[in-house]
Amino acid sequence: KLPAKYIIHAVSPRYIDGNSGEEIKLRSCYKKSLALAAQYECKSIAFPLIATGSFGYPKEEGMRIALDEINAFLMKQDMLVYLVVFDTESTRLGINMYPGLEEYIDQKKDLIIDGEILNEYYCLLDKYYCKSKYKILFDAANGCYSEILKKYYPNHIINCNPDGFNINDKCGSTNLSRLIEKVKEKDYDYGFAFDGDGDRVILVDKFNRIYDGDFLVYLMAKKLKEEKLLQNNTIVLSEMSNPGLLEKLTEIDIQYIITPVGDVNIFKAMSNGYILGAEPSGHIINRLVLPFGDGLLNAFQIINILNHIEFSKEYNQINMFFSAKENLKYQSTKPVNINLINKKIQKFNNQNRMVIVRKSGTEKVIRITLFQRYKSGIYKNLNKIKKRVMKCI
Repeated sequence: KLPAKYIIHAVSPRYIDGNSGEEIKLRSCYKKSLALAAQYECKSIAFPLIATGSFGYPKEEGMRIALDEINAFLMKQDMLVYLVVFDTESTRLGINMYPGLEEYIDQKKDLIIDGEILNEYYCLLDKYYCKSKYKILFDAANGCYSEILKKYYPNHIINCNPDGFNINDKCGSTNLSRLIEKVKEKDYDYGFAFDGDGDRVILVDKFNRIYDGDFLVYLMAKKLKEEKLLQNNTIVLSEMSNPGLLEKLTEIDIQYIITPVGDVNIFKAMSNGYILGAEPSGHIINRLVLPFGDGLLNAFQIINILNHIEFSKEYNQINMFFSAKENLKYQSTKPVNINLINKKIQKFNNQNRMVIVRKSGTEKVIRITLFQRYKSGIYKNLNKIKKRVMKCI
């Protein structure tokens, strides 16, 4: 168990050429993380050297940006900030730039993974692992599960050869096309896709159907309720959750709490006495297992559920809405008034439709998502909504 009260998820930029907005995005990772830590009255926070690993950001430049933002924050706030590095080169760079930096690395060891912690993790996996009555393929996204999966499914893994650059590259939960293709080609029943850092899981089947975090958390919530383990009979979801899921939860008498987008918000809401929370992206937290999300452990639990249900029957009992999305880029320097936009598109919301408009936190983009009970006319309606939004920006 990580001895931390909160975990802040910062989406780091992949380094391209230094002229593609990487510095702005990297600075934003530190700024927003520090602001969140202050908001939740944290006394200390620890950072890795963000983006300087598999995402290829030059270490010297990454160190400079980290120290710039940390020092700027400490000029206004009182907090203990750790910058954790994992090699002597990064430590040397830090000391050269900031002579007062204390060395937290043991010079005698090049320890990347604590063996005792890894063994504890394997013990936890063994506890939840069960053989499946189905033939299942796993997409490791060339990430953290690449080696771990080989213990459990040595001949049923794709994208398990990380080279430091290919993590999430046209694979994993953010790009399902290859997994879907292989599941069908090799006659698998199902396929699980993870993301590179292992906190997401998505399920696909041989009929090209995709089961996202909404459907998977439904299966888990229903099972926990049947076992009388669903604390407060409530789960935590985000505003992006499918209306069809919300209708089904109401039908089976499971309550839900809606939070803003982001697994950080799910995590925060769960601290009020709830054990299960999820986002459609596949971030699922089950506090009966771990206090944070783990894609492989969640997959093991789903496999156990699949072994004991008629999956097609379960799938047909929940009527997920169809969805369509549009990202609108804008150049205006004036603030975007989301409340005004919502008023302009209010008429599109009814029992058969739901529109979500939100502003990106990292770029000048307005994200529009339309959920609709029936597929007919969904893109026509999305285009009408898009035109109304454009008039407001």
